[in-house]
Amino acid sequence: MKTAYSFVVLRYVHDVVTGEFLNIGVALYAPGAKYIGGLCNTRYGRASKMFGEIDGDYFRGLMRYIEARFEEFGNRLSNELPLFDVPANILQIAKSILPPDDSSLQWSEAGGGQTEDPARTLEDLFERMVARYEVRTQRPSREDDDVW
Repeated sequence: MKTAYSFVVLRYVHDVVTGEFLNIGVALYAPGAKYIGGLCNTRYGRASKMFGEIDGDYFRGLMRYIEARFEEFGNRLSNELPLFDVPANILQIAKSILPPDDSSLQWSEAGGGQTEDPARTLEDLFERMVARYEVRTQRPSREDDDVW
């Protein structure tokens, strides 16, 4: 059975004056399915190529932190009794994890749709909005002679 969902995109805005941005994550909320999830790109090569050097360790840690917070929200929603108010929308959840400020990480406006599988829809949105533009360089494999 289909259920309604809403989603937001996490953007890295290098310069707020120019407004140039790079999509680096997606979060989805399907209240009917008691599902909250978020995926972030921990790879920073594309951002470094576009905007200059990025502190990779800090970036990866921050993306993992954001993903973990969405996982906590999702576990709480699916496992706890509904004694408290459920979040109104994904933007409310996203802003509680990463509040709006003048930093380079900003949430997009919310979008939405219908889905039978919220987790799969989150993966599809992540692929469409974030991962499809990531160029993965292939390192040449080494032969035995190269290793020796």
